[in-house]
Amino acid sequence: MANGTQDAPAARWWESLSFVQIFRSFGLALDWLKMGLALAGIVLTFGFGRLLDWAWVRAGNGVSANAPWVQLDTHAPTSSGTHGVFEAWRSFEGACLDGVLSSARQGVIIGSLEAYTVPRVGIPANLAEALALAPHVGVIPNIIDMARGVGWVFRYHILHAILFFGGFLLIWSLLGGAICRVSAVQFARNEKLTFGQALGFARSKWLNGFFLAPLLPLGGLALIALCLWIGGVVLAIPYLGDILGGLLFFLAIIGGILIALGLIGLVAGGSLFWPTIAAEGSDSFDAASRSYSYVYSRPVRLLFYALVAIIFGAFVFLFVAFVAWLSLAVTHAIVGAGMWRRSLDHIWTLGSMNQLHGGSDPNLGYPSKISWFLIGLWVLLVAALVWSFLVSYYFSASTIIYFLLRREVDATDLEDVYLDKLEEEITPAPAAPPAPTAPTGSMPLPVIGGEPVSAPSPAEPSASSEPASPH
Repeated sequence: MANGTQDAPAARWWESLSFVQIFRSFGLALDWLKMGLALAGIVLTFGFGRLLDWAWVRAGNGVSANAPWVQLDTHAPTSSGTHGVFEAWRSFEGACLDGVLSSARQGVIIGSLEAYTVPRVGIPANLAEALALAPHVGVIPNIIDMARGVGWVFRYHILHAILFFGGFLLIWSLLGGAICRVSAVQFARNEKLTFGQALGFARSKWLNGFFLAPLLPLGGLALIALCLWIGGVVLAIPYLGDILGGLLFFLAIIGGILIALGLIGLVAGGSLFWPTIAAEGSDSFDAASRSYSYVYSRPVRLLFYALVAIIFGAFVFLFVAFVAWLSLAVTHAIVGAGMWRRSLDHIWTLGSMNQLHGGSDPNLGYPSKISWFLIGLWVLLVAALVWSFLVSYYFSASTIIYFLLRREVDATDLEDVYLDKLEEEITPAPAAPPAPTAPTGSMPLPVIGGEPVSAPSPAEPSASSEPASPH
């Protein structure tokens, strides 16, 4: 009785510290398979965005730049624009992401009121200026600015936005789904999937699962918005519309409430869509319904888990970036010392932790340009791996948060994860202890309750017994 009384508070104490599981996301993210999948996604996304920019600029629809800012709040004349839409949007989102990480490391979460009332609408051309401003904004205002950047693309470049984000979703629903699948199995069972297993699972859930999961709530919100728009058309009818629209305007208010709640659930629970499919092997409808349920069942806990993941991620990303920069610095110093007649800075200048690629002398000869190009490719690969780690960390941390919320809401063990037939055949199961064997020539021993029943020993003649005398 005393043991049960002592175990209950201990269990509740450990449950309150369940957020420490999020710290495992660093080890899960620092995996070559997941980082390789993330790197492939980054390369495909950048290539697709650059291809669209090339087509847009050639068609005369580039974004004009007003130094030192690329204006994102106004639809500047595009006939003389030389910047692509993806280039401007990517630069702005990159500055906001740097602001999230810098603010998290300095503990600025909410920020000042000015950060909300005076939104940042562009990115300074000088990256150092952007990073100097970002820590004073805060984590949440930077995330809101990232949403504003997406809204800018859809508002002023709707066709570009549809094409780019459609391709973006196709790319990451496959590769991001594979990363979530590897993270789910590794977190729940401490076992690693192969590249073929991860990609095969993501491919089987690609369109009906990972791709459609974020589109279902968006479609529902769009349908409600269409109903509100039709209500506005009715309200514009003279006389009849005034009376009918006024009487039924409460329906418009209800629709507005539903859209607001849907947007909150989409933003707060969007990172849970793909971990749901990866852990449960379900479809897009189950992913959306579970994510919304967890958001509104445990909103405070979800916010707490998200803040822990952001702050911890900011520090581990800084550590990974420092290791990468130190590796390049050591390489630059030693190789440069060997070039005693030439300077390595002439070909490759060591960059900072925020910009690992660095620079070079603009007046290079033809052989040196080849060397600069080849060296730059390798340095760019190191920088890309750093950002690949951040992508891997995002999906890994989101998967862990899903498991924690699932245990809170559905009382499901953290070790419970869906395995398909191929994974069950390949994934080794824990070895069972060997069953006891019966002696040679004897009958097999029955097993009851997991323990073999010992055979009765043969009766031995008693020493005091004597054969009965015949009468």
